[in-house]
Amino acid sequence: MPKIVISEDVHKSVLKIISKWKGKLTWKLLCERVTRENGLDKEVSRHTLLAYGDIEIAYNERKKALKDEPAHLLLPEDKQLENAYEQIDELKADKKVLQGEVKAMREQVVRWMYNLYQMGLNMDEMNKALPPSVDLEELRGMKLPPNVDAEKLNQPLPKITRADDNKRKRSRYDPKK
Repeated sequence: MPKIVISEDVHKSVLKIISKWKGKLTWKLLCERVTRENGLDKEVSRHTLLAYGDIEIAYNERKKALKDEPAHLLLPEDKQLENAYEQIDELKADKKVLQGEVKAMREQVVRWMYNLYQMGLNMDEMNKALPPSVDLEELRGMKLPPNVDAEKLNQPLPKITRADDNKRKRSRYDPKK
């Protein structure tokens, strides 16, 4: 069966559905709701959704929040207060998703720095200023690549110190070694 590729609109819709989810959250229920709300011909599979790291992070964070979240014991009579509670819950869910994405990005940067270090680049070379032709605003607007697995990013890496970097720099240029 061919893989269903999610468009950008459906992708945003999935994240919104997850952030507003109430009650029991399972992959099967999520796939059914995504298919129904976006009017798709074929049902989106769990594996298709798992191919997008930010959807997986949002799902895991929402599932954890639903487990930890106590049900409002006193239902407010005032509709405005009820809407405010809902908005607060949505913002908290969005915040957790964004925190998960930021954590994944930081860990990816650490991995890249470590790998560059292993390739022989030192910290001074990596901290060199970008050329003026590089548009920083365009770089800031980029999302995590879909092939980045947030779970694999959580693996700890050995700590690299400035002393290690200096040793590596000396051994690289030392003709005796």
